[in-house]
Amino acid sequence: MEIITSDGRRYLDASGGAAVSCLGHAHPDVLAAMHAQIDRIAYAHTSLFTTEPAEALADALVADAPAGIVHVYLVSGGYEAIEAAL
Repeated sequence: MEIITSDGRRYLDASGGAAVSCLGHAHPDVLAAMHAQIDRIAYAHTSLFTTEPAEALADALVADAPAGIVHVYLVSGGYEAIEAAL
């Protein structure tokens, strides 16, 4: 979660900015997971299509959710989740 300048100075990236920068900058585990997913499936917008990994995640979330929660709506981030909930 650091940005390293060309002269080696390190800065903590505490902005939590756009997209997935909070997961780190070029962390090898994150890159490997991204490549594995990209190699398995094409992008599909969640409001129109579904994928096997999305279905498996939804099933796991519902299984661990409090009683009465039977649906999952997957979104890309917190703001979108709040907007969908409203």
